[in-house]
Amino acid sequence: MPPADGGPEPAGDAYAPYCLHGTLPLVRDEREASGYRFAQIGQDPPDVCIRHPSDLPAGELTLRSFRSLGEAEGYAAALAEHGGNAFTSLLSPQRVGVDPFLLVIRHDREREPVATLEEAVQLIGPGRPSPVDWSRARAASAATMESTRRQRALLSRWRAEESLVRSLGDAYVTELTDAGVEFMSTGTSARFVLGGHPEASVLSWNRIANRLEPDLARLAEEEIAASGAEAVGTGSYLVRLRELSKEELVRAIATERALAIAAERLSDLSGNRTRLSEIAADPAAARVLARAAAGLPVLSTDSAAPAAQISPKSGTPQTVPATLLGRLIRHGLMIAAWAPGATTRQDPETWCPRLYVPTEAGRLVASGRTVEAAGLVGNLRFPRPEPDAILAASLFRALASMSADMPDDVRLRLGQAVEEHLPGDGENLAHAAGYGRNYSSWSPLVHGALAGVLTLDDTGRLRRGTLPATVSAPLP
Repeated sequence: MPPADGGPEPAGDAYAPYCLHGTLPLVRDEREASGYRFAQIGQDPPDVCIRHPSDLPAGELTLRSFRSLGEAEGYAAALAEHGGNAFTSLLSPQRVGVDPFLLVIRHDREREPVATLEEAVQLIGPGRPSPVDWSRARAASAATMESTRRQRALLSRWRAEESLVRSLGDAYVTELTDAGVEFMSTGTSARFVLGGHPEASVLSWNRIANRLEPDLARLAEEEIAASGAEAVGTGSYLVRLRELSKEELVRAIATERALAIAAERLSDLSGNRTRLSEIAADPAAARVLARAAAGLPVLSTDSAAPAAQISPKSGTPQTVPATLLGRLIRHGLMIAAWAPGATTRQDPETWCPRLYVPTEAGRLVASGRTVEAAGLVGNLRFPRPEPDAILAASLFRALASMSADMPDDVRLRLGQAVEEHLPGDGENLAHAAGYGRNYSSWSPLVHGALAGVLTLDDTGRLRRGTLPATVSAPLP
């Protein structure tokens, strides 16, 4: 069972045999008035501590315990004031977690011959000092002293390296270790270690190693080889300095930054592949992209409202959820081909919805080439504003330009799909558009113009052309 005063004493306490009632040992020190003082644990070695009663100060010795430092200091002051030369006292050093005590030496009395330190020093006070608490306090003092000695040794060993790091101006030392000077620098999140020795200094660092596809992993290895850095383990790298100089250290830090940017780019590319693969596996997204790649734009009146895309079978607009269209735009797969200007009552073209078409990346995803598409969409981790529309011409000129880029067979099938929904020849555009931004009325106009069977004359009237020959294959 552990003792009631807090558990077993820490093992390996070399001072314990020489401590007065389990507190602290004494050492000789001629600079003190009594010629003695309490040992500085970790600094005074155990073999200089008083071991035998015959080596203790002459006179009657009393160890008085107290509940507070103020009480101990008050008692010592009273002895000095009223005891004269008959008394000398030693106040215990302050320690966390233990009560203070006072060693009182009464010079006008002799003590009886005894065999042990415990018998030579009488214990008086409100409570017995806890040997366990004092043993822990001694262990903490020894650890602190050892840490101080170690830091001094490391500072001596790495003095030139530490001075060089501080000369950078934008770096700060975080720790001295056996491996070298650990520091950080503004502009990078890496934690560097400058170590080695002056004739062969090295700058090393660690970073999180991202899991990459084999082809991207090979690119990462090529980046490392080209930079002059060396991979020395998973996520660990080093640069060998040609000399211990500021210029060389700056060069090595720049190497880390370049590799970090390259790694981030490859990680983004890997993430893009994952995101685009998820979109390609979504049936609704795949259907919208396939139709868009075939030349069927998405019509959108508002980013928060559902959009529409023509059904190749019925020739009527079908709903495209606003969240789906927004997702395709954010991932660089759809872009506005044309956008209306400020709405005016006099210009029906300003009533038309925006027209969204696939980007090159969108066409690649529609054809199942997500790996190629991932390299075209940029960084998808951060939000970005929607780009301006591709075409700035009037609506029907923009549609004519878009029609010119459509394959002939697609244009022919589109004309057949919208034939029965087209307005009559010579009908006024405003009347055909229904005096509003309405999918049902604008879809035949947009797709008829795309198919090349509907134009707008200078008077604002729609003109129907001849439908192409029949094509049996349906649109996507």
